[in-house]
Amino acid sequence: MKRLLLPALLLGCTSTPPPPVDASAADVTDAPPPPDVTSADAGPRRLAGRRCDAPAVWSQPLADYLAAGERVAMGRAFLRGVQDLAVFQGRLFVGYGDANINLGRETPIEVRAYTDARPDAATAEFRTDEEQIEQYRALGDELWIAGVDATEDAWLGNVYGRVNGTWTKHRTVGNGVHVHDLTRWRGALWAVGSGGTPDEWNAGDIYGHLWRSDDGARSFTVAARHHNQGRGDARWVRLLPLRDALLLFGYRTGATAGNTTVVNQRWDGTTATALAADDPLRAMFVVETLPLRDGGGLVRGAASANGGLVHRALRVDPEGRAAEVTALRGRQVLDAWQDPETREVLVLSADEDTWGATPLQYAVRLDVTPDLATFTEVVSFVTDDPTRAVARWGDHVYLGRDDGALLRCPLEPTRQ
Repeated sequence: MKRLLLPALLLGCTSTPPPPVDASAADVTDAPPPPDVTSADAGPRRLAGRRCDAPAVWSQPLADYLAAGERVAMGRAFLRGVQDLAVFQGRLFVGYGDANINLGRETPIEVRAYTDARPDAATAEFRTDEEQIEQYRALGDELWIAGVDATEDAWLGNVYGRVNGTWTKHRTVGNGVHVHDLTRWRGALWAVGSGGTPDEWNAGDIYGHLWRSDDGARSFTVAARHHNQGRGDARWVRLLPLRDALLLFGYRTGATAGNTTVVNQRWDGTTATALAADDPLRAMFVVETLPLRDGGGLVRGAASANGGLVHRALRVDPEGRAAEVTALRGRQVLDAWQDPETREVLVLSADEDTWGATPLQYAVRLDVTPDLATFTEVVSFVTDDPTRAVARWGDHVYLGRDDGALLRCPLEPTRQ
């Protein structure tokens, strides 16, 4: 079956796509009203007042994957890096893979986790049937993965859940060719992605999907869809759960030839509707969301400015009101991680905010913030290979780098 690739904008590729166009249309199927936002990692003491020295390479968790990629890619570029880090129930989980050239068909993409802080302690907990583990989502006392691109060919998507210490694959997402994100909201499990029925797909009718499960992923129903308008692709790729709504972030590539059209909407449990015309999220091309413990979230992606695209980060309150994080203007947010106990947020950023820019060196800074208004530097350094993932595990900060290395720096004791 033909695999659809994400636009360069979503994959972090170096080419700069045309500015996104605002959109409001959606084909919505009725769904029973869904309620409670749960999102958690596990982590210890306060970060405020602590610093660490420049991080050093600590482990090479992807050596076998990189060797397979070199063999299969035959000179083509592929995603080499540690794309996500998650701390969950005392373990550090690593996400990696490449759904663009379908590397999961040549080398297994595994759930890899460090069980203790030794560089050789990474173990494979589970072998997925995916091309890529794009991100982990900790939902209460469960850890979940959305199956971005299954190695099995069918109009059926996967999600994976670690419940009571055991991973289970759920091949239950009907019409799901790509499944990009998962969250829990109002007691149900929700997923977004792209697909269609076989007849729709073969006719060129691709839909962005919102799916709902009320039985822990044993089955999913379609809650809402949006159409590609007869050409190209349509997807929702990120979710943000709020008190009274789910925010759905996505796009279509077929609305206007050569353009990517933003399709960001609000799901109230029954209907998906366009965001308000003055909402700063309406036309933002969102690549990542971080649900926060207060019921809001941090959103990052591409926004139009001065005739081009720039990186922007927005704070969304529990009611859905969004505002730019002004302290991060002029910077590219690479990743963010929230300590579940202290609610402090680690923000990893670089000093280049032009979308698609690839400087020879990146000046990277890691800050800690209690409120996304006041930021305190933890460490800054210059690197040739940008880092894409951050997490605090124990008394160390860990950084995933684009070349597949895992960096580490020890946190100093809290300064008085």
